[in-house]
Parts: sequence; structure tokens; C-alpha cells
Amino acid sequence: MADGESKSISIAWNLPAPSAVSAAVRAAEVFAGAAGLGAGDAARLAIIIEELVTNVMEHGGVRSDQCIELSLATLGDDIALTLEDPGAHFDPRGAPAPDPAASDRGGGAGIAMVQAWSRVLSYAATGGVNRLELVIPRLGK
Repeated sequence: MADGESKSISIAWNLPAPSAVSAAVRAAEVFAGAAGLGAGDAARLAIIIEELVTNVMEHGGVRSDQCIELSLATLGDDIALTLEDPGAHFDPRGAPAPDPAASDRGGGAGIAMVQAWSRVLSYAATGGVNRLELVIPRLGK
């Protein structure tokens, strides 16, 4: 299959909290290769996943004995991402705009990038689990 062609694929991972960020980035790489994503789409996917999982780990209060669930699938020309975590409730649709005064510490820039590069389909917090579903449009599609 040529680079950038659509390929139907769905993969799920259980990411243990202590290594969740690095495992999530590796999962993005595996999915990108299996789905035949181009370099730009693969990079954006990895950045989005890294930002989301980093936020869960740094701000969500996830314990070292807990796991984060990540599912990725092709959805036509787009990528569907589902993230489930036992952390503090956080709906990215309600995130404040980035704080320019905190730019050296991130200050919300990561979530702003996720919002710019994807579309949240749904967010729910049920039974102590957050479930975020979003779609990432592929470049040039």
C-alpha cells in the first residue's frame, strides 16, 4: 500500500501508568505504520496522543497501579481516537485558552494544539472513568 493511502485498521492498548506516555507514543508509531499514515499524519497523531496522556499523568492524579486505555482506528480518511483513564474529570472542550504568561511551562498550549488538530466527538465521566473520543482529520484529505 502506498504511503498515505487509507487502510482500515483498529488497535487498542492498555498503558500502565508508570510508562504510559512512552507506551502511548510507541502505540501511535505502531498504528501509524499499520495504517499506512504519511509522515505528517503520523507526527500529528503522536503529538496529540503524547499531549493527552501527559496531561492525564501530570494533572489527573492517576496512580502507578492504574492503567490508561487507548484505542485508535481508521474512520474513512480520518483517525478515531478513544482515551479512557481513571484520573480527575477533564473535558478538553472546556479548557481555558493558553496562558501566555505560562508559555515557558506549557500553559495550555498542548490542549490548544489538540483542539486545533482534532475534533472532540464526546467526553463522559462515568463510574470513575473518563472517556474521550475524538477524530483527527488526515492532512490533505
